[in-house]
Order: sequence, then structure tokens, then C-alpha cells
Amino acid sequence: MNRLLFVFLALALACESGTVKNDLPPDQLSIKQRLERIRETYRPAECFSAAFGVESKQAGQSAQSADGSLRVDNLNKRVRLYFVEPIFGITLSHVTIRDGFVYVGSPRDATVQIPLDRFVLSGLGNNTIRLPFRLFQDLMYGRIPEEVFSTQARYTAKENRLLVNYEDAISRIAYEFEGDRLRLVNYYHKSDRANARADLTGAFRNTPFPQTVELAGWIDGPPEKMTARFSTVDMNAVCKDAQFPINQ
Repeated sequence: MNRLLFVFLALALACESGTVKNDLPPDQLSIKQRLERIRETYRPAECFSAAFGVESKQAGQSAQSADGSLRVDNLNKRVRLYFVEPIFGITLSHVTIRDGFVYVGSPRDATVQIPLDRFVLSGLGNNTIRLPFRLFQDLMYGRIPEEVFSTQARYTAKENRLLVNYEDAISRIAYEFEGDRLRLVNYYHKSDRANARADLTGAFRNTPFPQTVELAGWIDGPPEKMTARFSTVDMNAVCKDAQFPINQ
């Protein structure tokens, strides 16, 4: 299962909700007040877990699917992702992030250790999409990236929506919020021309998680698409050392 899965999982897990002190409608707030409320709203749980189904599609090829599970330990900055074949439950791949490294492996391949600051998200099939993980690691841990609150960011408010555009020498990224929820992310890498778009729709039961996350990634030609649908979410999960193995 491809590491681009990190992108939409990260975006989906950025929605842990806290108590919002200001109950005024967003269109009655200043930009500063809306940003303060977004920061207040996105409070990550100490430990949370989720299960989901994912389907990937590439032009001219049959769809591929997998069942995934995720556990995030915010106190110790650890992440565990595990993917299995949906019918027979055969392990496809596993990823662990801990102690500043990413460990990626599968039953067919030995576990590879990659420094976290060098980890990139690669695309599917023949596309060579490569997105730096640093752009998404805050979202993986259930936080909003600091780019949203940067003095370099540009803001546009329209009724219930807030658009945040951030650009540096490497990339351009745009976040769109509906009320206090992140609904859309667009990313463009200037030198690689790698594009990614994530749409977060609905709400999973009574949690702040979206029901569905749709991701499209492309460089040239038609986009590769993946859709994730959540089946369980536990915001009060337990995180123990044994739940974040390196080699299995």
C-alpha cells in the first residue's frame, strides 16, 4: 500500500474538536478571531485510533482496496499504520513513526528505516509524486499546520468559509475551512510540479472526523485517486510501547 496514504489520513485526523468559547457564527468574527477559534477547536487527543477502508484508482487500471488501522500517540509523538487485504486479511504493509524515524515494511520486504526529516510521500503506479512529509506531520498528530497561522499566510473570508494561502520557495498550499472544520487542501510543488488535492466531506457519527476523504494526486496527465471511509474512531484509545513495533 502506497505511502501517499499518509496524506489523506493526516488531513482526516486533523479534526479533533475541543470546546469553542465563542459561539458567534464565523461570518460575524474577524480573521484573527476565526483563527483563534480554529486553533482552539483542533486539540489533539493524547492517544487515538481509527479504522478505515481505502480504495485507489488509476486511469486504465482496476481499482485496488485495503483495510487500514491507525494509532497515534501524541504524548510520545508515535504513529502506527497497518494495511491488510480486505477479503482474506493478508498484511500488505506497516508503517511506524517513532524516535525521529519512519519504519516502512511488509511481509515481502525488510523494514526500511528513514529519517523523519527525509521522508517523502510517493505516488501510485508510474507517477513520480513526491511530497515532503513535513507538510503533513502536524495533521498526522491531529494539529493544524503552523503555516495556517503564519504571518506569510493570506486570508480570504467568505460567509462561513475561510481560505488560507501559504507560499514559500518550494511549494504553494491552500487550506479551506468551513466554519471550524478543514474541508479542502490543495498542494503544488514548484520544482517537481507535483499536485495533491484532498476533499474532506461529512462527519463520522458524533465525532469530528469526516465521513469520507478523497485524495487526487498528479504531475502530468490524469490524476491518481484514493478514497478513504472511516468505520471506527476511538478518541480515548490506549497507547503502549508494544503497539508501536518497528519490524512487524
